[in-house]
Amino acid sequence: MNATPSSIVRSELFASAHSVGRATGRSANEQFAHWARIGREVETSPHLSSREIAEVLSGRRSYDTLHPVAQAVVRAEWVKRVDALSSGLDLRSDFESEGRPYVERDEAGAVIEHGASSSSRRTGRAGPQQP
Repeated sequence: MNATPSSIVRSELFASAHSVGRATGRSANEQFAHWARIGREVETSPHLSSREIAEVLSGRRSYDTLHPVAQAVVRAEWVKRVDALSSGLDLRSDFESEGRPYVERDEAGAVIEHGASSSSRRTGRAGPQQP
């Protein structure tokens, strides 16, 4: 059985509603209803203009010209886009395959330097030093 584009979208939306709903204590149906109420408010709000929001997101308008409510919508979209872009990153593998040095912090906050060789070096705790 072949999936149609609309069934794929429904499937993705259901999975998203299920995941978000679980995190917020809602069922998937309750999450859909919540999103529908938000959508209704966005479309009827005198402070939100989807055209203005789209202009900011495309770089054709300044964020500072928006009403604070619209700015919140833009920030939420920016977070969503950054999360989507960063979820596919594997900088460690990229740097190691290119032989590029990089640094990272461990759970205790110590800086770990990775060089072109396979060894790494801990340089101590990052941040202000205790007396």
